[in-house]
Amino acid sequence: GVSLERSISITSAVLEVLKRLHSLGIVLRSLHAQKILLIGQKHSEDLIKIRGLEHAAFITEATPDEAVPYANYLAPELR
Repeated sequence: GVSLERSISITSAVLEVLKRLHSLGIVLRSLHAQKILLIGQKHSEDLIKIRGLEHAAFITEATPDEAVPYANYLAPELR
């Protein structure tokens, strides 16, 4: 299994990537474990790559609803 410390490191790396993408106006429509690749470590930090960016949307202030057609969708388990 994966230690708690390593799980936190991987989660932190994923959140950093998402933070960077969001700062660029990019929103991932579908993110799950199969799309997260561990590509190595640098200075004890996990390096990741996220696959499937072809399903990402670029958000502009002028047309946020058009850029994300599923913006109003809520997964059944969250209802």
